[in-house]
Amino acid sequence: MVSTVRLAASLAGYLSILAGPQADLTRARLVLSLAEPEAVTAGHARFMAVARGMVEASGIDRAEERARWLADYCDGVLLHQLTARRGEPFHRAEAESAILRLLA
Repeated sequence: MVSTVRLAASLAGYLSILAGPQADLTRARLVLSLAEPEAVTAGHARFMAVARGMVEASGIDRAEERARWLADYCDGVLLHQLTARRGEPFHRAEAESAILRLLA
């Protein structure tokens, strides 16, 4: 069983990479996604399957619902970090805390 703390730390780490060292690549992916909505749908389905599996492995109830919350949070925080908060540091500890709250 994967602990919720470990899951939150892993997801926050992933976000910190996408919003930090890979920020330019992530921005490019967001721009390209506007022209390829079916690719976004396919990518979202892959993310949801992984997220649901991680939530289930953590023994958390309502895995499907929690996985949707995680996807929405991850997408939103990345979008804001790469646009409205561009140039600001990504606060990994805050993201980890928010993810833990979503899983509680």
